[in-house]
Amino acid sequence: MSKPRTILDQMLNSTITFVMAPSIPKAELPALRNYMTKVSTDPDYLVVTNYDVQVVRAYVPAGRRLLVTAPGIPAKETKDLRKQVKRALINPEKWPVVVNYGLVATVI
Repeated sequence: MSKPRTILDQMLNSTITFVMAPSIPKAELPALRNYMTKVSTDPDYLVVTNYDVQVVRAYVPAGRRLLVTAPGIPAKETKDLRKQVKRALINPEKWPVVVNYGLVATVI
């Protein structure tokens, strides 16, 4: 099997996890990411929070692409979101996309 040439090639048949927690400060996002990474690797791990969290898993089948929209966020956060999605494409189990705003992931 040949090695994927681009990030888009790695997207084929990928499942990406998006974790949205709009009510938490940005400083708490790394801790939430660590919790969610443990959940994906340890079936006995349980996460309990005192804030709202929404988890969405997007399956991107071969030949399809992922469109992520996050209306109203600043340009810098859009760039950060893009970096997180790229990391998630490379290693979806170790890198969930964790944000403190709402977003929509659509397979096109």
